[in-house]
Amino acid sequence: MTLKVGFIGLGTMGKWMALNMMKAGFSLRVYDINPEAVHFLAGQGAVAAQSPSDLAAQVDWLFLSLPDTEIVEKVIFGANGVALGARPGLVLVDLSTISYIPTLEINRRLKEKGICFADAPVSGMEARAKEGKITVMFGGDDRLDSVYSFFQVPITVHNYIIEYFHFFDLILNSSPADFQVFVGLAAA
Repeated sequence: MTLKVGFIGLGTMGKWMALNMMKAGFSLRVYDINPEAVHFLAGQGAVAAQSPSDLAAQVDWLFLSLPDTEIVEKVIFGANGVALGARPGLVLVDLSTISYIPTLEINRRLKEKGICFADAPVSGMEARAKEGKITVMFGGDDRLDSVYSFFQVPITVHNYIIEYFHFFDLILNSSPADFQVFVGLAAA
């Protein structure tokens, strides 16, 4: 089976992360509220989706790169949101940096629907996103082992509970990091 990958949020960071996924050989379906952003990726070979719900129904893994908590919640749970089209087993990786308590609630609500959620905010500027050299701080449960290899870089695995993730996020965003990906496995 060929892995079907989707990406929502093709802004400053997202468009380059999505493009790098395509360069790594993944066929990609994309969505953004900005038609020009979708057109840019479609010009590179991506397939445009009509809505977050439509995209979620077509993929195995779905990545989000959105500007804030409110938009993440709207894209996941709003009208035509991811949760409406998603089927159990979908892997949803949120690359956005959002608030702590809503992250826990998003995880809880998606888990009830059988959707695997990973909190994986990125750190780095647009130039690093273009180069594919951003820092990804990954938190999720052990059902997400297959996603780790997706990042194709050496990974240090640290066990932590998703509730403590934002503590690590604060540390890594306020001090230099020697590594590109921080991975944590939440307790079952």
